[in-house]
Formats: sequence, C-alpha cells, structure tokens
Amino acid sequence: MEGSASFEINLHSRDVGILYSIQSFFGVGTVATRSDRPLSVYRVTQVKDLLAVIIPHFLNYPLLTAKFSDFYLWTEVVKKMDSKEHLNLSGFLTILPYYASINGFLLRLPLVFQTLHLSHDQPKFYLLLSILIGFLF
Repeated sequence: MEGSASFEINLHSRDVGILYSIQSFFGVGTVATRSDRPLSVYRVTQVKDLLAVIIPHFLNYPLLTAKFSDFYLWTEVVKKMDSKEHLNLSGFLTILPYYASINGFLLRLPLVFQTLHLSHDQPKFYLLLSILIGFLF
C-alpha cells in the first residue's frame, strides 16, 4: 500500500503572504497558488516534518474548537504511517475508522473505495489521501 499524510492551510490567493509567514515560522513545507482559481495552499507532506514540527506545535498550543478531536485522530494516523502500519491491509483497516471521524469523512467513504485498486500480484491502495488524511485547518 502507498500513502502520504499532509497538513494543509488553504486561503484565498490574496492572502498568500500569510501562508509564506506560516511557512517561515514552521521552517517546513511549501506554498503554492493554484492557476485555475484564487486559492493558495501551505502544505507539509513529509512525515518527519509533521512529527517533529507540526504535531508538537499543536500539542503545545491546542486548537480550541471541534478541530482538536480531528487533529488528535490525524496525529494517531500520522504516527501509524510513520511506523509503516498503513502498508498492509491489516494496518490499513486499523487506520480506516480514524478517517471515519475526521472532517466528516464517513460521508465521503464511497469516493475512497472508488479509488481503491487491487492488482493480482500485490495489493496497492491508491487513495484520495487529500480527503483521507489532509487535516484542513
């Protein structure tokens, strides 16, 4: 199985400077502006950066909204991915219930399974990971 985790902040492109300030503050991640619409995104995709920078920050300065529970579950998924639990079917099925609780994922579950492809040699799971793991803040 393949997969990746990401932390993202999406803002209108007129506010891209804020995203560059956030990138500078954390010292990790990238900022990109979409060409098809006025949207800019700060994104961190390296698991080592998520574990060393992003997660500790939000543990030290917790979110004060309902997003905290989503963040906690997302953190657990990132830890499981770091230990490679997501690379086999058993681990994937262990992680899947976490997704059911994050950002209303349960409503989008059919989209995930439409992107699930099994080969006859070895199972490979190609997921809409921006839906599954992306913690949109």
